Amino acid sequence: MNSRLAIILLYMIVIPIHAGTILSSRGLGQPLYLPDTRALGMGEFAVANPDPNRIARLNPAALTSVTTTRLSLQYLIDDTETQDLAAQTRSLYSNFNGFQFAMPLGRGLHLSLGITTVTRVHYHYIREDQIRGTPYIRSIEGSGGLNLFYLSGAWQPIKNLSVGVSGTFAFGRILEDWRVTFPQGSDFTATHDEVSTHYEGRGITAGLLFRPKDWWILGAVFSRDIELDTRTDVNNIATTLPERVGGYTYPGFWGIGTSIYIQNKWMIGMDFRQTDWTRLAMNENPVPKTVTANQFSVGIEKIPNPDPFSRYLGRIPLRIGATHKPYFSRDEKGNTIPETWMTLGLGLPLFLNASHIDLALGFGRRGSLDKNGISENLMRLTLSLTGGERWFVRRF
Repeated sequence: MNSRLAIILLYMIVIPIHAGTILSSRGLGQPLYLPDTRALGMGEFAVANPDPNRIARLNPAALTSVTTTRLSLQYLIDDTETQDLAAQTRSLYSNFNGFQFAMPLGRGLHLSLGITTVTRVHYHYIREDQIRGTPYIRSIEGSGGLNLFYLSGAWQPIKNLSVGVSGTFAFGRILEDWRVTFPQGSDFTATHDEVSTHYEGRGITAGLLFRPKDWWILGAVFSRDIELDTRTDVNNIATTLPERVGGYTYPGFWGIGTSIYIQNKWMIGMDFRQTDWTRLAMNENPVPKTVTANQFSVGIEKIPNPDPFSRYLGRIPLRIGATHKPYFSRDEKGNTIPETWMTLGLGLPLFLNASHIDLALGFGRRGSLDKNGISENLMRLTLSLTGGERWFVRRF
C-alpha cells in the first residue's frame, strides 16, 4: 500500500487529475462522516444540537428529543476544484448519503437505525510517456469507500438528562485499477492489475446531553476505534493471486459541545471534536504522516415559530456556521493541510410541520498551493427530506 501511494504521489508532478482528489488515495479514503443536514448548515455543530423534528446522527443521546416516528433521507452533491503544481481540474460527485429512522417507544426510551457514508475514495490519474520511442499511457483509478450501519438506543431517566448508545457495523469495498496501455501493433504487452479489498468491522458510540437550565444544553460523545477485517483480491492479465486477509484500525473520536437558547428566538452552539488519526493502522502498522485532528465548529439558528398555522416564512429556520480542522494526513513535506468551511442552511416545513426539507450549502478551502503543493476549493450542497407521524399513540 505504501509503495502504491508513493507512485501515485510521484505521478502528481506530471498527471492531470481527471476525477476526485489525490488526498482520497491515502488511508481508507477521504473522511466523510457527516452529521445531519441541519447540523451541516450550522458549521457541523452537532454534539449538543437536539431537535424534535430532525434525527441527530452524531450524538445518540439527542434521540430523546424526537417526539414522533421519523424517517429521513439525505442527498449530497460535492463540487471540488483541485489545483496542484501541474494542473487544475474539477470534479463533481453526487449520491444518496444515507437514511435514518427514529421512533419513540415511551417511558423515555427511543430507538433509531440508519446507514451513512464514512469514507470515499474517488480519484483517477493518467500519465502519457514513452519507452524506447513507443508511447504508452499509465492510469491509476480508485473508487469505493466505507459505509456505516448503526442501531441506536436512547433513554431519558430524568427531565434534564439523556443518554444514548449506538452499535455500529462498518462495511465497504475499495477498488484500485492499474493499467498500462500501448498502441495497437506495438512490441509491448498491456498490463492490467485490479486490487479489490473488502472491509468489515464493529464499533460503539456513546453520548449524553445535560440541560442545567432550560436555555442551556451540554453534550458529550465518544466513539471507539473500529477494528476492521480485510480481504484483498489481486487480479491481473496473467493470473489471480490467492486472497489475502488482514486488518485495519479506523480511529474513533470524542467531542464536547454546548448550545444556548436566547428568548426562544435564537440558538447559538459550539463544539470541539478530536480524532486521533495517528491510530490509523494497516495490519498493526501505523499509516505514515497522519495527524491528531482537532475540529472546532460554531453555529447559529434562527428558531422558527412552532405554530403550524402561523405565517409560513416565520416557520422557516435559518442557519449559519463555520468549522475548521486539519485533513487527516500531512502533505509530502510533513506540513498539515488545513480545511475551513463556511455554511448556510434553512428548513422548509411541509404538511403543517409534519415533514421538512432541509438544505445546507457549504463553501470550503483545503490546503495551500504554496505550502502544501495542492489546494482545493470545495462546495457542498446537502438536501434531506424528513417525514414523521405518531405511532403507538393511545386513541381511547
